[in-house]
Amino acid sequence: MTGLDGLRVLVLGAGTLHETAFLGWARHGCRTTLVDGEQSSGYEPLVDEYLPYPVYDDQDPDLDRLSALAARHDVVLTLSEMAQVTTAAVAGRAGRTGTGLAAARLARDKHRQRELTGGVRSVLVDGPAPGGLPMPPPWVVKPLDSGGSAAVTLVERVADLAPACERATAQSVSGRCVIEEFVPGREWSVELLVAGGTIRYTAYTAKTLVGPDCFVERRHVVGPRPEPEAAFTALAARMVRTYEVDTAICHLEVRVDGDRVTPIEMAVRPAGDGLLELVRLSQGRDLYAELVAHLAGRSAPEPCEPVAPYAGVEFLVATGTVARTPRPADIVDPAAGIRYAVTTVREGVTLPPLDANWSRAGRVVGVGGSAATLERALDAATATMAAEMGVTRI
Repeated sequence: MTGLDGLRVLVLGAGTLHETAFLGWARHGCRTTLVDGEQSSGYEPLVDEYLPYPVYDDQDPDLDRLSALAARHDVVLTLSEMAQVTTAAVAGRAGRTGTGLAAARLARDKHRQRELTGGVRSVLVDGPAPGGLPMPPPWVVKPLDSGGSAAVTLVERVADLAPACERATAQSVSGRCVIEEFVPGREWSVELLVAGGTIRYTAYTAKTLVGPDCFVERRHVVGPRPEPEAAFTALAARMVRTYEVDTAICHLEVRVDGDRVTPIEMAVRPAGDGLLELVRLSQGRDLYAELVAHLAGRSAPEPCEPVAPYAGVEFLVATGTVARTPRPADIVDPAAGIRYAVTTVREGVTLPPLDANWSRAGRVVGVGGSAATLERALDAATATMAAEMGVTRI
């Protein structure tokens, strides 16, 4: 076994599409406890113990009970946007290595991020939409402290600010939202493995959004290198210093417009949407396992051979009512690099409005020898999924 054998891992907050985390930890000999009273994401069969306690930052979790539980584990971490502060506080109380409380608090406050990191002007809204703004339109309105691209709206007219703020406030756990200047350009994310305040590994994800006025993510591809990469490297180092990150996987979202690389936001928990599975497939690095190793002070497992130079996921974004559930044989094509396909909506269900990432209807995961080849295969498989389900792609 690896240096992780026998470690007891406590996960506070489940998140979604992190199945490979639990599978990998078990493969390396870890014993895992999952605590989340809000959602378990179906991980119960993958863990040694599941406890339905409140852990979200806004739920007034019982820190004494959680800290006593953490004291019986070697590692404390979260996979959820909503439990970053709780997890950092519990790790600190139990004397366990973690992200650091300041980093977790900053990750949950998008307005404070703007104040400290610069590059994007923003206004904090704690009540009715303001009448005057210091930056011209278009604006982006988003919840202060939520994830999943929930209730994020592009606004071009003052008259549309109030309803956009109402939607964003309704999704915010603190009842507040931010209005930001719109940053043009291509969207990327940077997955950072940080240990002891030092960046140990960096992976890049090229992202495709549903459209210029919709911030829900349609596709992620790991393998391409961004330009200018030196600017990405410098920005990542600055963000880690600003946040005062100790040990974490950080998910940094940026916009690139020519030579301008602008930070949008950063979380101090692993990215959702299965991005770290794509890193493993294309880079041979199991960052979930490496994070646990650094948190425990153990040796990290050696990298494995990548499956292909590029790995990606495409989500089905559609309208209509699901007529039938497709078979895997209808969609999966190993010869084209398509590894698997998953639908997330049952037959007979009318697809909801596209308000957040959880409004998507399914996903296709694949690998390829080039980004272009992979993207064509993902697009074809997703089109087949939509046709088999009887819905219309957006």
